[in-house]
Amino acid sequence: MPVVNRVHYFSHRATSSSRRSTFITFNTRQLAAAEWLQTGISGWTLRGLFIVLEGIDGAGVSTQARIAAEWLERAGRVVVKTAEPTEGPIGSLIRQALRGEVKVGMRALALLFAADRVEHYYKLILPSLEAGRDVVCERYLLSSYAYQSLHVDINWIRAINSQVGRPDLTILLDIDPRIAIERKLRQQRGRLELFEKLDVLSQVRARYLELAREEGCIIVDSSPPIEAVSREIVKAIASIL
Repeated sequence: MPVVNRVHYFSHRATSSSRRSTFITFNTRQLAAAEWLQTGISGWTLRGLFIVLEGIDGAGVSTQARIAAEWLERAGRVVVKTAEPTEGPIGSLIRQALRGEVKVGMRALALLFAADRVEHYYKLILPSLEAGRDVVCERYLLSSYAYQSLHVDINWIRAINSQVGRPDLTILLDIDPRIAIERKLRQQRGRLELFEKLDVLSQVRARYLELAREEGCIIVDSSPPIEAVSREIVKAIASIL
């Protein structure tokens, strides 16, 4: 039975007032049947763009991913917005571990992230790209490298994640961990997850910046107002269209 993924599907349809995005749940077969394809010359379907937004918890990744997807939709493209960990069975177990509801060792947690990513990539991301849809994803490979490498050898992490494709563009939202924690405390009513501690986020941020430079990612300061940050993200995306 196909795994159902909860994603945003942005359809480029004008209403009497404005274009709109619709939040739906569908599986891979339904995704393939969607009517809007981005086509090129002679009817060939152009491969979609795979765009990933990364950052420590509290950097505004979810907000900026939504804004980026909406901007692409207004530009006339068909967009699937998704996130990791997913809402599938493996992703649900990961979320329980991050909330401290189940005890999982760091190597096992890294393997769970890798397994969730393989399911995500081959059942949603790759079919979407091949059908001509852009994919905007909240966190992907760089997250595993930055977070899990605090406890597990990064070469091993790279190896267990070697079966998935790489993004066309990765944007790192950089922010002072103290600001990030203040945001998370407001959002979560004082409750923090496994990695949401100042010393941990400071280490993760340093790893993110190091990895982003090695991987050629775009780094955007996410401490300014939302609109200012989104302008920088849009510039980066527009440069590869």
